[in-house]
Amino acid sequence: MGHGYQYIISSKLWYEHPERKFHFFNRGVSGNKVSDLAGRWQTDTLDIKPDILSVLIGVNDSNEAINNNPAYTKESYNQGYRDLLYRAQAGNPHLKFVICEPFLLPVGQVKNNWERWSEEVQSRQIVARDIAREFKAVFVPFQSAFNEALKRAPADYWIWDGIHPMPAGHELMARTWLKSVKSI
Repeated sequence: MGHGYQYIISSKLWYEHPERKFHFFNRGVSGNKVSDLAGRWQTDTLDIKPDILSVLIGVNDSNEAINNNPAYTKESYNQGYRDLLYRAQAGNPHLKFVICEPFLLPVGQVKNNWERWSEEVQSRQIVARDIAREFKAVFVPFQSAFNEALKRAPADYWIWDGIHPMPAGHELMARTWLKSVKSI
């Protein structure tokens, strides 16, 4: 389960609901982009046959765009992401989706090129929100949760490099995810 927000969520739900016999699988890989998910989608997602599928993807796609990699546009992110969800839905029409919003804060390398980072990530945030609507998915608003958290502590308290959360950031994400997903 790793050591981030996924671990916190699974620990809490496993502890509170042993009668539900939950099974959680964390297939997230640091540095992955939509194209990486596509390469392992069958074994890491479809073969597992999940009831609920939670996806957080987009910041690494943004980084590729910032580094002028022409294969990583907002359009390729949009199409690749939708293709993955269509494939999952075709294999399980009752599958429930949780679409997590990519996020960042102005710290470290991100702060040094904030305007460009913000532009790229915001474009993917819009795509993620649109995808959530289209697939009738739960949308987890991580960016607004982090923005609100800035009222309590500075950005580097929540995220150490602009992208990767500190322990408090992971707790914030877990709480935001649980609150958002409560409806399903």
